[in-house]
Amino acid sequence: MPAVALSLGAIARTVVDIADLHSTGIALVSGLAGIGGLALGVVRGRAESTEGVKPHPLKGADMRLKQLVGTLCVITAAAFAAQRTDFSGSWQLNPEKSKNVGMMSQMKMRQAIEQSETALDVTTHTTFQGKDEDSKTLYDLTGKPASNDSPVGGPAETVTQWQAGKLVTTWTSESAVQGGPKVVRRETRYLSPDGKTMTIESVRGSSPGLVMVFDKK
Repeated sequence: MPAVALSLGAIARTVVDIADLHSTGIALVSGLAGIGGLALGVVRGRAESTEGVKPHPLKGADMRLKQLVGTLCVITAAAFAAQRTDFSGSWQLNPEKSKNVGMMSQMKMRQAIEQSETALDVTTHTTFQGKDEDSKTLYDLTGKPASNDSPVGGPAETVTQWQAGKLVTTWTSESAVQGGPKVVRRETRYLSPDGKTMTIESVRGSSPGLVMVFDKK
């Protein structure tokens, strides 16, 4: 699903400009609560009337502003929902489309993915030199750290976030050398516009990036 780009700053500026135009004294407060969550509130203040001075009637302008804010809330929520790409399904590694995969080009790999609002469960089945192996990876879509086994062996901490429709995960694991610095790898998962191809890019340090391309089955 293609990502929808939306500038929350532009939305806020639009509403504030309209509020200034009608002299209603409305302040817009917007904030992002968690991954993909949006808290949008309108705080309205009324000018106190002084004795002998009648308040200026603004009911019509107030109603139009309320309708505008409501519409913007709906549009914003839809945009964030659209940014959550659905990776569910069965995927087969295509070595010919992949890059820098080394001996993995001789491997058969299939990923079965189940996705919910809070998690992405990936079951990977590989066949290499007549040996079959299965592994599971849990991506926490709320942004909380999760424990997973690194593809190169050993435990790792993963932190996953949505970025413009792409799922970006940082893998952090201990060095193979005792006392050495931790190994950090950045994984980016995304779909083609037609949803039939899934690409996983993996970069560690200055090494050439690993690009695995999967076809949907």
